[in-house]
Amino acid sequence: MKTALIHVKTDPEIKKEAQEVANLLGLSLSSILNAYLRQFIRTKTLHLSLRKDVEEYTPLYERIADAEANFQKDNVIVFDHPSDAVAYLRKKVGKNENRLRKNVR
Repeated sequence: MKTALIHVKTDPEIKKEAQEVANLLGLSLSSILNAYLRQFIRTKTLHLSLRKDVEEYTPLYERIADAEANFQKDNVIVFDHPSDAVAYLRKKVGKNENRLRKNVR
């Protein structure tokens, strides 16, 4: 794949924060900028957001990373049918099932 270099002047703190967010999402800053440029070309629109709450998603990304690590270690349970998964969970919960239902309501 041929590549072209784009030089962009930006505040060092903005670059640092953007790289941190990109890393949090498991992406490089370069891949995010390339995706954004492709979207810009395709839609011919500019979308900006001042969202500051990315931190609230950190636990989700950590759980995804944990799940991927468990999958790599074959530390997973595979079910042939959804009903098998439900049966497994019911057995695992056992006597606590009624207590859990009361807490959910």
